[in-house]
Amino acid sequence: MKNIIFFTIFITICPYVSSNQKTDWQQDLLIYKTNLEKMHPSLYDYISKPQFKAEFNKIYNQEVDTIEQAFIQLSKLNAKIGDGHADIILPEGFFGFIAETKKIIPVKINIKDNDIYAKNLVDEKFLGKIFSINDKKPNDILKDMRDIISSDANNIYFKNNKIKENFALYYYLLYGETNDFIFKYLSTKDSSIKTKKIPAKYGKDIFDDEILSYTGKKINDDTFLLDIDIFIFENQQNFENFLSDTFKKLKKDKKIKKIIIDVQDNPGGLRENAILLYSYLTDKPFKQRIQTKIISNKVNTNNLINMDPEDVIDLQSYLNDIYGKSLSNKNDHLQYLMLPNKNNWNKEIEVLMNGGTFSAGCEFALLAKNNPKIKLTGKPCGLNYYQHNGDINLVYELPNSKLIMAFSMVKILHFVNDKSVDKNSVVIPDEVVK
Repeated sequence: MKNIIFFTIFITICPYVSSNQKTDWQQDLLIYKTNLEKMHPSLYDYISKPQFKAEFNKIYNQEVDTIEQAFIQLSKLNAKIGDGHADIILPEGFFGFIAETKKIIPVKINIKDNDIYAKNLVDEKFLGKIFSINDKKPNDILKDMRDIISSDANNIYFKNNKIKENFALYYYLLYGETNDFIFKYLSTKDSSIKTKKIPAKYGKDIFDDEILSYTGKKINDDTFLLDIDIFIFENQQNFENFLSDTFKKLKKDKKIKKIIIDVQDNPGGLRENAILLYSYLTDKPFKQRIQTKIISNKVNTNNLINMDPEDVIDLQSYLNDIYGKSLSNKNDHLQYLMLPNKNNWNKEIEVLMNGGTFSAGCEFALLAKNNPKIKLTGKPCGLNYYQHNGDINLVYELPNSKLIMAFSMVKILHFVNDKSVDKNSVVIPDEVVK
């Protein structure tokens, strides 16, 4: 741990790792660009090749002095791809370094339309609608933050959810450290415009780790709520037992007329778990995908950090077997799981989702969308309606900045019932809640 902290302090204080900082920056950018061009399955779906080249050249010729600046510049480029599964991640240990040593903005926020509403974490009081923070307008702050977040088809719902989750971190990365924050806001007490100075706090006092799990409970005499925060668990068997026991009891309880399944802010996980849950909600076989595609069955192993050599060999063998020379596959390897469970629920069902519902979470929501017997309620999710990238994640460390780039190499085409939806749309609920 001491080595990690020393390294992050060094690269923050010193101008970008070596004296030849521009060359280091350009080397990292070229590695980033090469990896995308060789393996990203939809690099030019939402930005043309000439546009991407032009945006790349902009930052290639910029000087970068700190890791924070490098993160912002590369994130801006990465966001233009329009892929929510493509991430730029701070170097290992750097988040902890910020939490321990940097003073940041102590607020939790919500976004409605293009307005920011904030809660002061110093006194735990709700401020109200924000007009400015240190003279920065909410529109400008939101634009700056949205510009560094990549989302499927550049949808705003996923971006806004990311901002709500990471507002303090993004504010620091974009605008740097300051001792105080001057808020101009609309008071909720008397609707007057007020000004308040809030002292900065260390990140460790602001950042929190949320434990994601699953629960089930009656919320009234005839309604049962299943809250599924994520689709990956330390103990897989416990989740399977939980669903089995829950639906057996629900089938016997004659008073329960409706199930609500809450997958709001569910970031995904194992697709098998989403399929398993849905098998309890249908009485018919179902389908999720029509095709998967890759652009290469060769994985670049230079600077790859999420697989060891044996994993790479297994992956290469898998890619050759599944995709062959055609680089596409119309057989879903999980199709055999997509059958109704014998204890499936046949009464009223409602599924809740929002902009934080993503990946396998939104694939589950799309199954609900395809089922006319299920009501899908909430806000649009973060996944494109027709396609997304997933299944095989590649994670690379850029050698000079130590920034991490992560993306998925498989393009997944969804099975959908309504083919009139715009090609750039995300999954829209049946009933939108603002």
